[in-house]
Amino acid sequence: MPHTAVRVLSAALEHGPVLFSIPSDGISESLVCARCLRQARCLRCTGPLERGGPTGTPRCRWCGAPAVDWHCPHCGGERMRVVRVGAAGTAQELQGLFRGVPMVLSSPHQPQGVVEQVADAPAIVIATPGAEPHVRAGAYRAVAILDAWTSLYRQSIDAYIDVLRDWMRAMALCAPRADGGAGLLIGETDPVIAQSLMTWDPRILAAAELAQRREAGLPPAVSAACVWGQRNAVAETLRRIGVASGGDWATLRLCDDEFQTVLGPVPIPPERTVDSRELEQMRDRVKAVVLVAHARRAELATRLRTAVARHVAAREFGELRFRVDPKDLL
Repeated sequence: MPHTAVRVLSAALEHGPVLFSIPSDGISESLVCARCLRQARCLRCTGPLERGGPTGTPRCRWCGAPAVDWHCPHCGGERMRVVRVGAAGTAQELQGLFRGVPMVLSSPHQPQGVVEQVADAPAIVIATPGAEPHVRAGAYRAVAILDAWTSLYRQSIDAYIDVLRDWMRAMALCAPRADGGAGLLIGETDPVIAQSLMTWDPRILAAAELAQRREAGLPPAVSAACVWGQRNAVAETLRRIGVASGGDWATLRLCDDEFQTVLGPVPIPPERTVDSRELEQMRDRVKAVVLVAHARRAELATRLRTAVARHVAAREFGELRFRVDPKDLL
C-alpha cells in the first residue's frame, strides 16, 4: 500500500471507522499476455481465454474456440502466462500496518458471516462487495478500494459494470469530503472505470461498453438467449431453431459486419444440488449463446419454446433449458 494512502487512512482512523473493500476472499486464475499483462482475450468474440484440456491449447470461455495463433491486440505479444487473482492475506497485512486498531471482517465466507452494522468508532472494517456494514448514526471516515488491479481480470461480460457498481456502493458509505471524508482507489484499473468513479458518472463507462459491444456484436447491441443442457440435446435444439451452420439464422449482420449467431457450445459443470437420477441427465453438459437482432427476439423465444416442448414431449434424453437475455449470459 502506498505511503500516502497509509498516512491518509491513519489520520482517518483517529476519528472513526475506515472501510477497506476487497474484491473477494478467494483466489482464481486468469490468462494474461506475458508482455503487457492485459487479460488474454479471444480474437473471435473478445471472451476471456482459459487453460485448455488435454491438448493444452487455451480456449475461449464464451465461444469455446481454441486460441490458435493468438496474439495480443494491445502489444502484439504472442505468449501467455497465468496470474492468480485474489485478496488472500489482506487482513494480516492491514493488521501490520495499523497496529492496535480493532478489526471487523464482513463476508459470507468468513466464520461470523456478514456484519450488518459497526459503531461510529475507530476500527478497520474489511468487507467484500455487498457485505459492507453500515455505520450506526454515522459514516466511514475513509473508504479504500484495495486490489483494484483484480478488476482487469474478471471474467463475465458485465465485469466492468459490476466492478463500478460495487465500488460506487462502497464509496457511498463514506463521509462527504466537506466533513473530512476521503475515498481512495488503490491499484491499477481500466481508466474508464476510474474516470467514472472519480466523476461519479456511470454514463462514461456505459458509453464505452456500448461502443465495444456494438463492435463485437454482443448484448445490448443484440438480443441473446442462453441454451444449456446435455450436449446432443443442445446441438439438436440449435439445429431446430435455425442457428446452426446452414440454418436461416446462422449469421447475424450488425453495423455492416457479419457475426456467427452461436457462441459455443462450451462445457459447464453439473449443478451442485442434484440427485443421482438428475446427474445422469447432466452428463456432458454444455452451454451455447444465441445472438439475434432485436427485431427477431420474440421469434427466437417462440422457436426455443417450441424446440424445448418437442424435446420434452418426445422424451428425448438429457437436460435442456434456455433463458432469454439473462444477466449472467457470459
